[in-house]
Amino acid sequence: MNNTPLRVLDGFSLAAFRTLLTKGSKAARHVMGETVRAAAESERRVNFWDLARGFAVDENVVVHSGSWFDGGTSPLERYLLALLLRYFKPNRILEVGTFRGISTRLILDNSTQSARVFTMDLPPDRDFSALDKATDERLVQHAKVGVEFAAHPDKGRVTQVLGDSMKQETWDQVVGGIDFAFIDASHSYEAVKNDTQMARAKLAPNAVMLWHDYTQEDSYERGVGRFIREEMQRHRDIFVVPSTSLAIRIPEAELVAADKRVAGFFHAGDYGTRRPGGLTPWL
Repeated sequence: MNNTPLRVLDGFSLAAFRTLLTKGSKAARHVMGETVRAAAESERRVNFWDLARGFAVDENVVVHSGSWFDGGTSPLERYLLALLLRYFKPNRILEVGTFRGISTRLILDNSTQSARVFTMDLPPDRDFSALDKATDERLVQHAKVGVEFAAHPDKGRVTQVLGDSMKQETWDQVVGGIDFAFIDASHSYEAVKNDTQMARAKLAPNAVMLWHDYTQEDSYERGVGRFIREEMQRHRDIFVVPSTSLAIRIPEAELVAADKRVAGFFHAGDYGTRRPGGLTPWL
């Protein structure tokens, strides 16, 4: 058997694989399509325009335009991350997955001078084969951890934590009272679940959380989507942003207040008619 049907199945369920073996690739593609549709139906979504309007700030956001490496965030994702930092003005910020430090630099550029930043990644001498629940070897093996913020004038606000996020001793280096967290490390289901649970133990009650690499697909390398959809069943304040791979947690009270602000950007007064459900129709 050639490997074309197997490539088509990347990111989908065992049911699709069984269908491939018993009924062929056409039937398997149908199962895959149903899987994607089911995932979409279980999502809560906020349009990025509404997010930008609901959390607008009367100041500039800073997005450095020179660092577009494979595995990084998109221009729209960087803008939304910067916007939320500017709006919420957190004092203690956690990033899981430093990579080159592109997002760390963005955090420094858009947070207050008093904000402390804890960013976590694997040490330079890590052995990928010895890591538990790791993904994206091509990125891990070529990462230059923190290189993008190494010359930043505010780099003294950053605490670089080096260690395996699956291990408690790594998290012991992070303080409590974190009020803004960005999870962007290994993409396996087990890893993102672990990173989220460990981060939550460090969070302040009304913390904002963002996860990167949300997809509707589900495979070992793409487990963020499955985890977030499970979280959305348990928490009403988690949603995804179409046109990005971001999932976001913002406290309900903040979402309700933002919904009221959005209408002010529609001069015809027709926001309620155009979007009857508002920013968060599920609340």
